[in-house]
Amino acid sequence: MHIYLLALLAGDLLQILCLAKIACLPPNNADQQLYFTECRLTERARTLTIDSVLPKTENGNISYPLDFSKQVLIFEVTGRNSGTEVSTLLMDLELQQFIGLKPTSCKWLSIPVGAFLRNIDAGLEAPIHSGDAVLQIKLTLDNTHPFLLIFSSGNYYAVNAKLKDGSYEKPTAIGCLRMEFMIVK
Repeated sequence: MHIYLLALLAGDLLQILCLAKIACLPPNNADQQLYFTECRLTERARTLTIDSVLPKTENGNISYPLDFSKQVLIFEVTGRNSGTEVSTLLMDLELQQFIGLKPTSCKWLSIPVGAFLRNIDAGLEAPIHSGDAVLQIKLTLDNTHPFLLIFSSGNYYAVNAKLKDGSYEKPTAIGCLRMEFMIVK
């Protein structure tokens, strides 16, 4: 009898928490479009500045919310490289979810998977030359498949991506990008 009541209470608590996630007001209009900003990185290290980020399909069409049922997520990043040519772009990713018990108390919480998301290849098809640049960053979802279980449709997530020049033995930070978004599966 006690186990049944405990299971019933646990189920009710889980249902409340699931409803609470849905109740969060969209951060930075993430229900309508991908939000991006440059995240903190020492200015001396920053050689890649970012002006815009557009989520695209493999056909080149803008696609939002992000569709996690696809094998590849593509982001068209427009910016400027004030450093040397970058032939290999690596990323360290930090994942966050926007969650709370009521709409006014929602906040970003880190999802503890960081050790597994280091030195991810950005899938560049061409080097990033000095000057104005348009990058096609491609994230293949099958590489991080176990982490896809964390995500659920209609919720808000963020990725902090530390961008690194992987052309050297020790990758060097060149920029940082934060994207806030909603997903569908």
